[in-house]
Amino acid sequence: MKRQRGIIVGLIIMMLLASAILTSCSESNVNLSLEESMLRLSKLVENERFEDLSLTIYYMNPFLFTALPIRVCDIVRDCYDYKTVVGGDKLEKHVILLTQIGECDFITVEMVEHDYYIDARLHYVFKSRRNGELLNVTMWGYDKKDYTQYVIVNGVAVEPDDAFYDLVMPFLPENAAKDLENYIMWIRREWTPTW
Repeated sequence: MKRQRGIIVGLIIMMLLASAILTSCSESNVNLSLEESMLRLSKLVENERFEDLSLTIYYMNPFLFTALPIRVCDIVRDCYDYKTVVGGDKLEKHVILLTQIGECDFITVEMVEHDYYIDARLHYVFKSRRNGELLNVTMWGYDKKDYTQYVIVNGVAVEPDDAFYDLVMPFLPENAAKDLENYIMWIRREWTPTW
């Protein structure tokens, strides 16, 4: 009797643990709309309140083959080749890049949740000390039908824009920036790998 009770309690604990892990890996935990977050980011840039702003970048080589797509929670937890947190003083030197992101006219793509998947090879988050998370960008989302690539911005699929890439290039190591540049050229069919 005690053994059966122990097995049942163990199963319940495992189920609770599994549901907690799955909930923490949810890809759609975004509280701000795209327009609100861009407006807040633009205001911070306009007011030059860089001391309140931080940028956290997670990078994984996009040419690296993995058996399964990398989820956002995976790259944030430990599946990255490079991670950095850029403070306001370094961001201030790249104010033009921040302005470009703030002024982007995003072309949103209507996607049904089961029609695309995310393979997070570059993920970055802008946070403000007072306002919390302002911008959450993940590259890339793929349409399951034709494998078209999208950038996921605050949980919304949008057409890729160079501003997304240009923003993080100065903060990546030279080899990572080169790999990312080559990958972008490859998906545009402007570069052929030589390996």
